[in-house]
Amino acid sequence: MKEHPKSAAFEAIRLLKTYGNKFVTKDGWTLLHRSATSTPAHIYVMANNAVPINVQNSNGDTALHIAVRKGNYETTEALLQCCADLSIRNKMGQVASDLAVGDIADLLAKFEEGAVSALKNGKSQHLARLVPMFWCNVDSTVKDGMSLLQLAMDRVNDTDEDPRMVDCCRVLHDYRPASELIHCVLSEDVQRLHPILSQLRGFAVNLRFKDRYGKTLLSHAVESNNLEVVQMLVNAGARINGIRVRENARSQHTVPLFHKTLKKDIRVEIAHFIHSQMDPREMAEKDRHGNTALLRAVEEGASEKLIDWLLVADHGRNLTHRNQNGMNARELAVSKGRSDIVQTIDKFVLQQRGKFFLVNLPVHFYGLDNLQFTDEHIGKTLFEVVEEGKDKDDKKSLRLYNEIEERGISLFKAAAEGNLKTVQKLNAANFQDKASNMGVFTSPEV
Repeated sequence: MKEHPKSAAFEAIRLLKTYGNKFVTKDGWTLLHRSATSTPAHIYVMANNAVPINVQNSNGDTALHIAVRKGNYETTEALLQCCADLSIRNKMGQVASDLAVGDIADLLAKFEEGAVSALKNGKSQHLARLVPMFWCNVDSTVKDGMSLLQLAMDRVNDTDEDPRMVDCCRVLHDYRPASELIHCVLSEDVQRLHPILSQLRGFAVNLRFKDRYGKTLLSHAVESNNLEVVQMLVNAGARINGIRVRENARSQHTVPLFHKTLKKDIRVEIAHFIHSQMDPREMAEKDRHGNTALLRAVEEGASEKLIDWLLVADHGRNLTHRNQNGMNARELAVSKGRSDIVQTIDKFVLQQRGKFFLVNLPVHFYGLDNLQFTDEHIGKTLFEVVEEGKDKDDKKSLRLYNEIEERGISLFKAAAEGNLKTVQKLNAANFQDKASNMGVFTSPEV
């Protein structure tokens, strides 16, 4: 059995076990400094295992300084979620925002002063907005060996229970259960996640990052390629149907959650599981380019194994879906040079003989050119195989393919012109155009 590649979280845990959370080099670099240009998973794992967030190296740089300087958006965002202090200056007198440009500068601006400074200044309202919005980890070690929550409690004692500090402490205390859940998912800590999910369900499992189009815990688990966490979240009430999330951290465009399972390196078992739990209509949801699930999989460079499964799962209905450029999955695969996918699609079509499948292709304008292929095993074309078979519907459909498509074109033209008499005459099948509109419903008279 093929072994799945180890995740970034697994590698981060290995580093922790090897060096420990107190590891520091001679020039002051911690494991977080080393991870600042790696992956977000490294940051989450380190922070969730008490590696201090805001330690400065011999140049005065924190891990945040390094991530920002290197232009790593993902690890910068992860460090901010783990309560990196934006107010710390290095030996050049620079705070992290002084080093930021473009998207990273915008990201830092959204955090304003950050959670640590907000706490120090007693800004409970700012904390109440910032912490849940950005999934901040209230248990990460931020200063003097204390977590953000511990620091808040310490400040309450030092200020003789200043009402502002008390409010800050309350905000962090109330948010802690959700924070613990979130960062167990982000760091893929399955062992701790089990008992937490048994207590927190529903709303907490479906929290959004930043805004209503931000990632969910489930979409993050999918992108982390962690099937076990995906299953645990769905079983705890994580929503799938009707959920759209951003394509990536920097994008303003959204995709259906299921599309996240279709990336090249994501385990096919995750797609299988999500599909088994979702409304079948989610397969027809589109991204900004008009791609439904099958088309998106081709765009993402998915394996022929996943393509074949998508065809079978949707009973081949997705074969005639077209994107905004008017291409179906086979045509898109041809344009991308994916001959393996083309062969997979052709093999599927060949297997549908005698199943009343071929009759639907001209009705949905699949295109006769897409059926001009030869079965490499028997050396015969689809047309030859069908003619030698016994299914009369298949034979008739292929013989009259062009005529059926032309009839459909005439139907849509008549519908657009409001010619009800011609529509009634030609509407002998459920013709659908490239936008999945049915001919009869495009007529203003109907």
